[in-house]
Amino acid sequence: MNFRKVFEERQESFQLAPMIDIVFLLLIFFILSGVRAQEAELPMDLPGASASVERRAEPEEVVVNVARDGTLVVDNAVVTVDDLRKKLSILHRSVTRPVSVVVRAHPRAEHQSVLNVLDACAAAGITKVSFVTRDEQTRQPG
Repeated sequence: MNFRKVFEERQESFQLAPMIDIVFLLLIFFILSGVRAQEAELPMDLPGASASVERRAEPEEVVVNVARDGTLVVDNAVVTVDDLRKKLSILHRSVTRPVSVVVRAHPRAEHQSVLNVLDACAAAGITKVSFVTRDEQTRQPG
C-alpha cells in the first residue's frame, strides 16, 4: 500500500475579476459623493440668521435648492413638486435610518415654493427638515 499523498502541482493565479469589481465600486462611490458635495456648493444668496448653527452632512440627506423664481433643484436636476414628493417617498421607504431634508432657499424665493417643499416632505413622512442660512455677521449688505 502506498500511503504517500499525491501532490498535484498547480499554478497560483491572480484573480482579476474581484479586483475590477472593487475598483468599480470605489469609482461609483467617489463619483456619487462628489456630486453631493457639488450640490451643497451651488451658488446661492442665502438668507441670514443671527442664531445659525454649523452642522454636518448626514448620509441620508437630500438637499433641495429653491431658486429665486421657485425652481426646485435636487441632485443638480430641476424637479417638480410631484417629482420631489415621489423621490422623497421612495428614499424614505428604502432606507432604515431617518431621512433628512436640507432646504437651501434664495431669500427672495416665494414663500409658497418653500411651503411646497415642506408639504412634499410631510407627504413622504419625513419630519427631519432643516434650513441653510448664512450667519448675519458674515452677511454682506446688498
